[in-house]
Amino acid sequence: MTEQSFSQEPIPPRPPETFTPMRIKFLGEQGGSVEDALKNGFREEFLNSPSVLSAYLARLTYDESPEYSVALCIRSTSGTDSVLQGRLVRVFTSIFRPDQSLDTLFIRADQELELQQVCKPFYERPNP
Repeated sequence: MTEQSFSQEPIPPRPPETFTPMRIKFLGEQGGSVEDALKNGFREEFLNSPSVLSAYLARLTYDESPEYSVALCIRSTSGTDSVLQGRLVRVFTSIFRPDQSLDTLFIRADQELELQQVCKPFYERPNP
């Protein structure tokens, strides 16, 4: 009997899903050493995206769910940016397993004001 070697294909990252929760409750900042590395990777992408005004890595709940999620919350002058979102997914999957995901929210000004009550931005666009 011969030994057979199988080359395992890397698992592609899950494509972003789009959903609109009725209510978002911001709970606080998500932090830690792994999260710091993730934020550094995101910062590099944001420096090449002049439409991004600020970004937060936050814990939050959707609607009436008792469980929290972690989301990358982005305030942008252009709203949802699928090209940027794709680049951010690549940063995320370079640190985390491809079967894991991170919610990305492009937030409005009123949502940012609410978020700022419990979380500091890890990125703010530099003034020219």
